[in-house]
Amino acid sequence: AQTRLASLDEQIRTLRAKQLELTTELEHIQRLMADGASREVILFILEKNEPEAVAGNSEEPANEKQTQLFQLQIDLQRLLLRYGKDHPLVREKRDEIRIWTDAVLPERPRTAANEPVEQMDFIDLYIISLQEQIRMNEARIGVLSEDYTTQKEIAGRIAATNFELEELLKEQATLDRLSESVQSNLQAISASNNKEGFNFEITYPPSSAKKVKPDLTQSLALGAFLGILAGLGLAYAVDMADRTFHSPDEVSRALQLPILGHMPKLVNDKKQALKGSNVAPTIIAHHKSRSRNAEAVRAVRTSIFFNNRELKHKVIQVTSPHAGDGKSTLTANLAVSIAQAGKRVLLIDADLGLANVDIVMGLKPKATLADLFDGSAELTDLLVPGPGGVTVLPASSGVQEMAYLTDDQILLFMGALEELDRDFDILLVDTGAGIGKNVLYFNAAAQEVMVV
Repeated sequence: AQTRLASLDEQIRTLRAKQLELTTELEHIQRLMADGASREVILFILEKNEPEAVAGNSEEPANEKQTQLFQLQIDLQRLLLRYGKDHPLVREKRDEIRIWTDAVLPERPRTAANEPVEQMDFIDLYIISLQEQIRMNEARIGVLSEDYTTQKEIAGRIAATNFELEELLKEQATLDRLSESVQSNLQAISASNNKEGFNFEITYPPSSAKKVKPDLTQSLALGAFLGILAGLGLAYAVDMADRTFHSPDEVSRALQLPILGHMPKLVNDKKQALKGSNVAPTIIAHHKSRSRNAEAVRAVRTSIFFNNRELKHKVIQVTSPHAGDGKSTLTANLAVSIAQAGKRVLLIDADLGLANVDIVMGLKPKATLADLFDGSAELTDLLVPGPGGVTVLPASSGVQEMAYLTDDQILLFMGALEELDRDFDILLVDTGAGIGKNVLYFNAAAQEVMVV
């Protein structure tokens, strides 16, 4: 069936290609005639294609006569163009064409003189031939197409039958194998019943037992790997959760501010103090100006001088986020160290409610800023000379009203400080911790703020 389908398909393809060729040629001739081309031009084109147009390739025997007739028509047209219609050769060729016309088209009507009604033109005859071939090809294609459809249906039914047959054969083979297995088991059971016992056979001889799982080495290696992996993950999680600073560079990057220096922890040891001095032992710049701790204070002093070499800031505030950070101790040490460098320094205790600069500097002032605000003293009356040539402006401690100054009082204090600005090179302001109202006022008035 498949071979028959392939043969029919090839024949249909060939006929359709021939049909396309004939249709194209017929349309070409009709288009030339519609465009007004002369018959001489059309004959010339057909004469150039004479092997294909005239030789003929039809399978029908009757077309051989038509082919000969076409050739005679071409010869006649050639003679007419060359000699005219009354030339002997033209008349001879017409007689020959008349004989062939009777043979090819015997059904044509005739006149009383037994002559054709009209001389059929070669081009018209050729068009009729093409149309006839196209009709015959269409009929042939129709027959072959019907045969192809029928054969395709038959092939489909055969393929379905073959598939069902293959499935049945597979099922039969499975049943055969199952039957053989059942028969073999029945034979074995029958043989066992006849011998009153069981048949056994040693396949592999027994050997000593050997532990396979768990493997100690493998378990230890896996445990070590998982432990290291868990430790690394835990360390990474702890590091990501840690928000503390681990180096001065991290602090500088986080705050986007320069680091002026590093201060060691100063111990309040009276053995380090000078004999007979009331200054706190932590003011190391006064007691041991050549020690390593005093050198750390000088490093901070140098950084301040370097940063102010162009800005010329005079009012420097020292603050810290929490109480006990060492803000007052550092401010007092800086004041002494800057005074040792030949500068006129005014140390202002701006921790108005909990002042302790006078304590660390070993002073006992007679008047404080509280006397300034109640009008009992002038600002110049409050200035107290301190150790190392430092001038101290003390504040009061334990006075609640000083922790909550009014705007007018703060403006009064700021105006009074402006009068002292020309008498000193640097004003160090020791404020309270945190971000209280008084601290923020001093922050706004200071030219530079240092955070401890």
